[in-house]
Amino acid sequence: PVFFTEHPDVIYGLFIAIIIANIIMAPLGIFILRYMKTILSVPEELLAGIILAFCVTGVFAIATNPFDVLVLIIFGLIGYFCYKFKIPTAPMIVAMVLGSMTENNLRQALVASKGSWDFLYKQPITLTVLIIAVGSFFFPFIAAKVKKMRAAKAK
Repeated sequence: PVFFTEHPDVIYGLFIAIIIANIIMAPLGIFILRYMKTILSVPEELLAGIILAFCVTGVFAIATNPFDVLVLIIFGLIGYFCYKFKIPTAPMIVAMVLGSMTENNLRQALVASKGSWDFLYKQPITLTVLIIAVGSFFFPFIAAKVKKMRAAKAK
C-alpha cells in the first residue's frame, strides 16, 4: 500500500504505459481481426488437438513435472464430462478460486465469536446473505419442479 505514496512516479509511469499499450493494441487488434477469423474455419477436432498439445507442452514446460500433466488430463476429463452432462463449471471455478479465502474468513469469524455460529443469523446483513445463498442453491431444483408442474397443468 505504501508503494503508491512513496513511489508515485513508478505508478504513474505504469499507468501511462498501460494507456499507451491500449492505444497501440486497438488498431492492431482491428487489423489482425480479419486474419484471425480464419481460425474459425479450422475443423474443431484438429483445433482441439492443437490446443491440447499446446496445453500439455506449456504445463510440462513450467516445472518439467509429469504430475502436472496428469493433473491437466484429470481436470480436462472432469471438464469434458461436465460439458457432456451439461453440468455448469462456473460454480466449480468460483469454489476453487474463493474456497480457501472463504475458509480462512470463516475461521477468523469463528475465532472472533469464540467458536459460536451465532454471527450467521444474529445480524440482519449476514442473515440476508445466508438466506440468499441457501435460496440460490435450491433455486434450480425449485424452478425445475415449478416448470414440471406447469407443464403437467397445461396438458
